[in-house]
Amino acid sequence: MNGALYSVVSGSLAAARRLEITANNLANANTSGFKAQQLVVGSRRPGVLDVPVPPGESVGVPGRTAVTTAHRTVTDLSQGAIRESGNPLDLAIAGPGIFVVTTPNGERYTRQGQFELDATGRLVTSSGNPVQNKEGDDITLPPGRIEIAADGRISVTEGNISVKPTERATLRLVRFLDSEAVIPEGGTLFRARAGAGVVDADPGETQLIQGSIEDANVDVIKGLLQIIEVARGYDAYMQAMRKVDGSVEIAIRQVGGRG
Repeated sequence: MNGALYSVVSGSLAAARRLEITANNLANANTSGFKAQQLVVGSRRPGVLDVPVPPGESVGVPGRTAVTTAHRTVTDLSQGAIRESGNPLDLAIAGPGIFVVTTPNGERYTRQGQFELDATGRLVTSSGNPVQNKEGDDITLPPGRIEIAADGRISVTEGNISVKPTERATLRLVRFLDSEAVIPEGGTLFRARAGAGVVDADPGETQLIQGSIEDANVDVIKGLLQIIEVARGYDAYMQAMRKVDGSVEIAIRQVGGRG
């Protein structure tokens, strides 16, 4: 393929992928516990190793022979804003920890702490996935007033409110040693890459806030500006592609005329 055309095509594909990711971030700006995605891209010349370009920076210059390559999508695990909901089963995480839940596909992770009790008293997510205790088992609670401490200890006061609360379980909170080990699996669920380092969250760094939820960590204004920037860049790639294509067509006619 013509070098200039290859450069333009690769750049436009990366721009289209970034547009898709940014649009998805904006669509989930009101989803509690959602973590924004970012595209890490690189630029190289034929025979030269890829050079990563930080998220948010240019994905290439149309018309140059450098090839833009979409490397990978990474998850921004930074803290979202915490707001009070008043629901005792809503839990916001302050710090780097993450909840562990059991799904039909195995163990998964989420920062969305809008939990509820199912018909059997199990603590589950809004999708019905059981939330794990520190031993990795389901958490079943009796009827009563539920109190959840900052370190994840769950106590229930049954019947008369003058009765002393009984500790029933402790929520399992973990953290990833490498943020790039987190793979989004739709919605607010994540899975870990094979061999990823997952350890118990440090109570000194991670605390739970009962009756609150964590908002998505999506910067809407920044996202809208990125949409405009990427759309303009994509348009520039399309214009460059038409110019390159026209040059190729002229060259072919010239070569054919010599015959």
